[in-house]
Formats: sequence, C-alpha cells, structure tokens
Amino acid sequence: MSIYNSKKSKIFILFPDGVGLRNFAFTQFKEIGEQQGFDITYWNNTVFSLEKELGYPELKIESTRIHPKTPVINHARKRVELSLSRKRTKDKVYPTYRFPLRWNSIKNIAKSSFVKFHETFSATPKGWKRLMDDMNAAERSTQRYQEVKAQLEEHRPNLVFCTTQRATQAIAPILAAKDLGIKTACWIYSWDNLPKGMTTIETDYYFVWSDLMKSQLLEYYPKTREKQIFVTGTPQFEPHYDASILLREAFL
Repeated sequence: MSIYNSKKSKIFILFPDGVGLRNFAFTQFKEIGEQQGFDITYWNNTVFSLEKELGYPELKIESTRIHPKTPVINHARKRVELSLSRKRTKDKVYPTYRFPLRWNSIKNIAKSSFVKFHETFSATPKGWKRLMDDMNAAERSTQRYQEVKAQLEEHRPNLVFCTTQRATQAIAPILAAKDLGIKTACWIYSWDNLPKGMTTIETDYYFVWSDLMKSQLLEYYPKTREKQIFVTGTPQFEPHYDASILLREAFL
C-alpha cells in the first residue's frame, strides 16, 4: 500500500521544530526518497539551515508566532483526552500524564482556570472536538497561516509530511495544506505519545513504528481509519548501524 505511485510527486517534509531532524535530515531518508523518484523539499520552521549545513533544498517558514490562545487550548485538549482515556479504561495512570497547572500569577490563574474548566466540563468527544475547532480557528486567523498558505499556493506539493504530530507549530501549515486540498501525513514521533495525549494535528495519513502503535492510534483517535495508517518502523536508530560513524574511542 502506498500513498503515491507517481515518480514525479513533490513532497514537502515539514519540520515544525527540531525534534525531527535526527530522523529525517541526519539519516538516509532523503536519499532513499529521491532514489524512488520523489522530489523532496524541506519545509523548515527551525533555526537550523538544512541548505547551508547539509546542502538540502529547503523553504524557510519565516513567521514562527502561533496564536496566543493556542498553547492554553492545546493544554486543555490534552487534559480532556486523558480524562476520556481514564473514563474509557478505568485506568488511573492517565492523570499522571498531565502537565502541571500554574497558579503563581493572574495570567497563569486565568490560563489554569480555563484548562481546569474544560477538563471538568468538556471531557466528552464533542467537547474535545470543540477545543480542536477553536484551536484550528485561532491558527487560521494568524499571519503565519497566511504566509504558509501562500508558500503552498506557489509551490503546490503533492503531499505535506509532518515530522512530528505533537508540535503546535505544525497546526497552521497542516491546516493550510488541507484547506488547499493538499494531502497531509504525519509521523508519530514516539511510542508513548499516543496514550499521553500528545497529538495536536489531524492528517490524512499517519506513519507509525509498529502494529502496537497502529492499534493505539485507532483506540485513542477513533476518527482514524485503518487505511490511513502505515506501519513503517523508524529511521531514528539508523545511525547505530552506520559503520562509517567513528566509535567514541577512535574519535578520542
């Protein structure tokens, strides 16, 4: 099963933050993709210049300012997801995954009160959807959204592949792609991200490490369909098997 069979497909690899660099810049990911005929451009939201440091084609996202409401809405979304998981499974482990609330200033009291309110009164599938809709609406109202949408309109990739599902910086680029009818995909960054409510974006396709992660994705995000999920393994351990990398003893 594959998303695209065309040998001319243009793929944007979105780095909303630096956590995906190890997996998708410092491995053979790009070379393997190009060998299969894909046109790969890194859509770069990080300060690391892939063009200068690695010679890779990149398109920089200049505006990095997300909407001020996005972090607090996302915090509430995470707590609602964990509350739903606790109710569904009767497992007390889920509250231990919550990020702490802060009450040490008027601003933090307001934010924490917002999060606590929704954790208490919005812990339903409809409540979760309202929070997602509010967060997406906030991001669509930003200058950042307009910038990334204009970049997509100019370059028209066939697919935007996001290197992590947990970054709020990914929301506007993914929304812009979806609004333009461009297919989207994301990499589930870590094996423990799904049960911990660390998914901030919804895409057309998902790439996971294992069958366990696939089953968890279907469990925790029931809107997802099996045909949207690809089990691929992970490139992040590739350097451990690269014999050309010096051992520490040889380097010293």
